[in-house]
Amino acid sequence: MSAEEMKMSMFYTWVQNRGFEFIPTHYIVGCSWDFVKVNDMERVVGATLNPEANRNGVHIEIVGDFNKWVPNDAQYEMVNQLIQWILEKHPDMEIKWHKDFQPKNCPWVNFDWSRIKTYKEPEYIEFSLSRYYSVLPDQKRYYNDRSYEEDFKINCDGDCLVTANWHQLTNDDKYKSVACPKEYPLGTKIWLDWIGEVVCNDRGGAINGNKIDMRCWIGDDALNNRKKCPTGVRKWYIVE
Repeated sequence: MSAEEMKMSMFYTWVQNRGFEFIPTHYIVGCSWDFVKVNDMERVVGATLNPEANRNGVHIEIVGDFNKWVPNDAQYEMVNQLIQWILEKHPDMEIKWHKDFQPKNCPWVNFDWSRIKTYKEPEYIEFSLSRYYSVLPDQKRYYNDRSYEEDFKINCDGDCLVTANWHQLTNDDKYKSVACPKEYPLGTKIWLDWIGEVVCNDRGGAINGNKIDMRCWIGDDALNNRKKCPTGVRKWYIVE
């Protein structure tokens, strides 16, 4: 895809988002020291699956399919100059791969992030991800045909809709609230491989070592959609 084609693609994205709160901001780095500013960098972003990135992000698109090809020296240098300029205006901005938000679409196997001067690869930890849910007394069924009381005892501690750090659950917490080992303070933000950023809001008797429990939401919604709730061995790193 040429820089002009990418510019038009981003322009159409901007047009489609005009009626919404978030409008994408893009800088397109071409193959010969040029870059295209599609719209003003002070505008907020609506081009990823991550709400935090949508509110606070600046997106940089680089011309080329880097699962097949290798970026040239000019592209790396232009990206470094562009990032330096953005950080001068926004010094607290964190640099992340796009695959942090859409990993299946953006593996970028041939992009050498060590050549981006301001980027530091996080220290990953391998861990096991399990799942639990918030139990309600009027559900149509309970997990493995247990009773409400049995499911409540396993999944809840006092109030199933309030976390261990007294956070009242809202719709924004779906697949974003986790139970962590006690060595991680409540409120710790964690990035989970292929999932994105979550918050350590809970504890659990079996949650120790390299294990995290994902809250797979509430009541029948959690049970009916539990296959969408991620599990298995994954990577993580501490955001803050």
